Amino acid sequence: MKIVSIMWSSYANMLVRAAKNLADILEVSAYSSKVLEEDPERLDAALKEAACADIIFLYRSSEGFWEVIEDQLRELGKDIPVVCCGYDPSYWTLSTVRPEIVAQVNSYVVINGEENFTNMLRYIAREVGGLDIEAEEPRPVPWEGLYHPKAPTGYFATVDEYLEWYNTRKLKAESSKLEATVGILFTRHQWVNDNLEVEDTLIRELERLGLDVIPVFSYSVKDEERGCKGSGAVAVSYTHLTLPTN
Repeated sequence: MKIVSIMWSSYANMLVRAAKNLADILEVSAYSSKVLEEDPERLDAALKEAACADIIFLYRSSEGFWEVIEDQLRELGKDIPVVCCGYDPSYWTLSTVRPEIVAQVNSYVVINGEENFTNMLRYIAREVGGLDIEAEEPRPVPWEGLYHPKAPTGYFATVDEYLEWYNTRKLKAESSKLEATVGILFTRHQWVNDNLEVEDTLIRELERLGLDVIPVFSYSVKDEERGCKGSGAVAVSYTHLTLPTN
């Protein structure tokens, strides 16, 4: 079964990773919407490949090129099932499958993570493609937390947990007398996709300069139903924190 997808580049990368877990049953081609917008020739090639797919999977956003290709996608949707989700439910109207399928797929994408993307592909293949396979429900992934590249765990759920580990690590360091604390707020998307080269470099450089760091990741948008505080609330909740000096 062949699935052709167009979505944000960061989501496309995760989709490729997830597709490798299902290479024995699915053929998945993932295209970045940004790349296609900048390269009309690749866009033509993507649409031609989509015309030969069993399922078309889209994550639509506000990029202008979606309006350019909308008519072509609707034409393809007359013969090929289309699953189109996005942060704005009005984008879902490109879909040709049941709304509950689109809503479930959108949940997999928003919660994110390789395991959820893998189950999302299984879910699409089952519900849209008719394959007889299992697909687990979306599994929770933290919306916010604290991270450090040297930590033995993937994240810390509370500041107290982080500081307990961080201060113990400081005491073991050759130079544990640090002068100030810097808070770093970065997107949860980078953390859940393990795309942290920039953040890791910044943390190392700040510590090299003699500074303590409190790196926090957060989902940017507040969503009470999903339990997301939003980056603003997370930043405010940590602004009063400082690390004790020795």
